[in-house]
Amino acid sequence: MKQYVYILIALLLLFTSCEPTPYDDSGILDRFDELEERINELEERIDELEQRIDELEAQCDKADEDIAALRAIIEVLQNRDYITSVVPIVDGDKVVGYTITFANSDPITINTCDCEEDKECIIVGITDSETEVVITLSDGSTITIPKGTIPPPTDYCEKLDDVEFMRYCYEKFDINGDKVLSESEAKAIRAINIDSKQNIYSVGGVEHFVNLESFQAYNAIALRTLDLSKNTNLRTIKEQALYKCHGLESVILPSTIETIEGDAFHNCPKLASINIPDGVKSIGSYAFAGDLQLAEITLPQSIETIGRNAFAATGLLSLVLPEGVTVTSQEMCYNCQKLTSLTLPTTITNIGYHSFDECNALVEIHCKATTPPTLEQYAFEDVVTGRKIYVPQDSVEAYKVAWSDFADQIIGE
Repeated sequence: MKQYVYILIALLLLFTSCEPTPYDDSGILDRFDELEERINELEERIDELEQRIDELEAQCDKADEDIAALRAIIEVLQNRDYITSVVPIVDGDKVVGYTITFANSDPITINTCDCEEDKECIIVGITDSETEVVITLSDGSTITIPKGTIPPPTDYCEKLDDVEFMRYCYEKFDINGDKVLSESEAKAIRAINIDSKQNIYSVGGVEHFVNLESFQAYNAIALRTLDLSKNTNLRTIKEQALYKCHGLESVILPSTIETIEGDAFHNCPKLASINIPDGVKSIGSYAFAGDLQLAEITLPQSIETIGRNAFAATGLLSLVLPEGVTVTSQEMCYNCQKLTSLTLPTTITNIGYHSFDECNALVEIHCKATTPPTLEQYAFEDVVTGRKIYVPQDSVEAYKVAWSDFADQIIGE
């Protein structure tokens, strides 16, 4: 700026020197003093303007900060969040702002301002008490945010019913050893494998392990109940998964199960209740063999294959095989002493060796296939007093020929 003023003075002096008057340097000096005074005035004005611009920029920055803070506060209130800590920002002996931390939202920093000096402030005051923080705005209105405390981290082992199962949980899955099974640690659990050594009677709370893919309790003789209904990542009950669980009384399987492998519930003599979900396609050999208290079981239409001895020596009273099953496997229901009623589907083509042998209470058989299935040796117990075999009316004679050993028991329906 000064450079341009000096150029102006030089030009004025040049034009003045061309005037046809006698040379008088006192006039030039007076003019120079006058111009220098005006330059000083202009410089002062420029300094004032620059200072005002700096002030306006600072006010704009403060307004922008306040607006951003208010937006964050609105989001906190909408999310029903609460304050967990308020930390003053100190410059010497003066508090110049606060950092506010929330339970679930990002922290907010609010700088304070002097209402008399900072006319453009939006947030003009913050009051911190034991239960809340009150923020005062320039129009006199206030915003109140409640305080709270950070809840302790959820311990998923503590959600388990059984103390022994809890102990097993900490030993196997508390990776960092802090005696707290965090959510991330619970989600990392893919397999549970317990046995008689753990002496676990209940796995109540196992539903919190949402990514569980395998559950096994081989010879866990203390286990009484098993509810896996909410563990929907399970697809298979693996071989011998609950083998020799002598105390097991009830089981609830999730709807996602597709396969029950061999020996899965073999020799569980107290097992009285279990569901076979829709979607199960196969039941393996000896899957329920020896389950003496298992009086009832419903097989879904999805069943395609049933393995050898799958229901041998169980307490079943009746059995209905769903449409789609073509073969009863060898000794499938061998020695089911309480079985009184059997229904075979229209799709059945073969009744296997010893399938229903030693079922000496089986007095009612319904075979819906129009073509008599192949009857292998000892498929049925030879002598059962009062037994009736119901077959399609138009197929009676064909059945009597094919099943000649039982011809006098065959009746059309």
